[in-house]
Amino acid sequence: MSSSKKIWWLIPSICLGAAVLTLLLLLELGGLSPLLAFKEGLAMELSLLLTVLPAMLLINAYPTKVGILMYAVVTGLVLGILGAELHCIARNLLMSDAEMLQDAAWVARSQASLWILYPGLLLFFSVFQAQQRRLAEIQERYAQQQDAASLLKEAELFKLRQQLQPHFLYNSLNAISALTITAPDKATEMISRLADFLRTAVKQGKRELVPLREELDYLRQYLWIEAVRFGDRLRIDWSGQEAGDTTLIPPFLLQPLMENAIRYGVYGKTGAVTISIHIEQRANMLRVCIRNPYDPSLKPTRGTGFGLEGVRRRLWLVYARQDLLLTAEADGYFETTLQIPQ
Repeated sequence: MSSSKKIWWLIPSICLGAAVLTLLLLLELGGLSPLLAFKEGLAMELSLLLTVLPAMLLINAYPTKVGILMYAVVTGLVLGILGAELHCIARNLLMSDAEMLQDAAWVARSQASLWILYPGLLLFFSVFQAQQRRLAEIQERYAQQQDAASLLKEAELFKLRQQLQPHFLYNSLNAISALTITAPDKATEMISRLADFLRTAVKQGKRELVPLREELDYLRQYLWIEAVRFGDRLRIDWSGQEAGDTTLIPPFLLQPLMENAIRYGVYGKTGAVTISIHIEQRANMLRVCIRNPYDPSLKPTRGTGFGLEGVRRRLWLVYARQDLLLTAEADGYFETTLQIPQ
């Protein structure tokens, strides 16, 4: 784990620092000669290296996270006792009998403190290392959850995008089937425009956001197909300013909104119908407003159910907001307002 690797490189520095600190303290407070203080500090450094490194390895090798703190406590205490023993052995090896007799008082005083110092240090380090391991595991699990959530989001977005194509294709093929009987020339034209429309859809690929210009070109291709179906009955009133390539929008978002407006605005009516689309950008928000005539008493033909709910779900997946698609009904008109943060 990354945290263990960092601690691995810190261990020699920590042990060396402890030895130097011990050396300075012994020179100032212990009354030892520089040579004996150096040997005492060297004994401490060797003892720490031979106990701290195994402590880290043993804790990282623990097979499960259950009971790791208790395992760290036991490991720290056992290795702490071992460290005190190693310090005594190192002291005997580094110091001659004459030096031991010369500093017999210091040896007697420090002997008891070693059995407190080493278990305390190893206990602290072992518990700290166990907590670092638990923290690294939590961070790794959180990263895995984030990756899983991201993959789930991408899968659902892909599903919604794929849902759009069969939905529109189904409606278009139904219209072509009807036109082959009533207007064969229009059916041929509609097939050609449908091919262009689907070709553009394939080019969009898996991009999460596309320039507004591309999305509007895609929408116009859709409206050309609908113009073949409805002729002069369908009129589109464009207003506002189209933004440049820096204005981004999720692909295939405007077409289902316009299709919803046509279903509720044109179906069931015999005269010409005007659907307005207004585009504007205020500060960091792109606003697209689609307005169509609406008669609650007229029920359009049953669709496949993609519509506004599919758009809302896509907006939530991309922006994690539920206030970006607004609808309002007043004075015989139905208005859909789409807001896209920039």
